[in-house]
Amino acid sequence: MAEVSDGGKDDPAVADYVAQVEDGLFSWLCTGFAPPIRYKPGGIADSGGRAFDQIVAGAMMTTRPKPDRSFFPPDNKILHDNLCAGFPEVVPDCLKTSASRYVVVENAGYVGERDVHDTPERERAESWMRQTYTPDETQELHVAVAHDTGNHRSYELL
Repeated sequence: MAEVSDGGKDDPAVADYVAQVEDGLFSWLCTGFAPPIRYKPGGIADSGGRAFDQIVAGAMMTTRPKPDRSFFPPDNKILHDNLCAGFPEVVPDCLKTSASRYVVVENAGYVGERDVHDTPERERAESWMRQTYTPDETQELHVAVAHDTGNHRSYELL
């Protein structure tokens, strides 16, 4: 149970926040974070000497995509994207250097996007899409080529 300072005990907003946090998170692991404090024998609190930046970078690494760029569990994508967007100065170098690639996507721009083919070259992605889908299928299935760089996807190909 979260502890509240004397000044906040009678504040309804504090009580509401505590209730949401207590009921909404099974553990710190649900958010990709290691517990911020560990307890040594005798109940002595220990932060492990980790700075804020190290804790956030650790959560980014925990929630990062698999080599095939999918996330497990899928909710890790939301956590990872929000962490990287909120703390761009903390993103570990190994996550910044993701190679640029072109991806053929079904249901592009809609909920349920599905990556079906990727390649480092735009022309190869477009060629694969033309060989795989008829013009009608391209329209019906909302197929498009996206450009992925790092943690950013764009359909604005120049």
